[in-house]
Amino acid sequence: MAPPKSQLSNSDVAGVFYDHVFNHMPAHLLHIDNSGVRLINRDDLHHIYRPEHATEEEIALQTVKLPNRTREEVIRNLVAQKLQYAILSHRWSLGGEATFQMVMENGLDGDSPGYAKLRKFCDTAEKLGCRLAWADTYCIDKTSSAELDEAIRSMFKCIQDDPWFKRG
Repeated sequence: MAPPKSQLSNSDVAGVFYDHVFNHMPAHLLHIDNSGVRLINRDDLHHIYRPEHATEEEIALQTVKLPNRTREEVIRNLVAQKLQYAILSHRWSLGGEATFQMVMENGLDGDSPGYAKLRKFCDTAEKLGCRLAWADTYCIDKTSSAELDEAIRSMFKCIQDDPWFKRG
């Protein structure tokens, strides 16, 4: 096996991790684990997925899979895989959607159709192996104009990069 094209230290791995979290992840996500589902922010991600959990063995395996990539590119790919999240694309329910504030206050313990949809979405995401999930109605604090603006730009970028969007 050829030596890596560039060497990164553990602090570089952390730098790649934090760059990904703060430049490519939504401000809020739903975290799904054994204790249930809770709304988290970006700062919580480093407690859930520690950058030092990217082992040299994982990096070496990824290097074999991606032989023409630099070590930094391999680590970026590994971090993106570890932080993958499900996105709910949906129609808003006439019976009422849960909002960011409602989920912050009550978790998933509501009885409207919006809560039922949220619980089903989280169950499906978990079955697909995602421990993180995102949906506009639940994960955007619409009382914050800065967060709303960031979310709209992020959603447009995500949609713009989707092959379905480019098909026509």
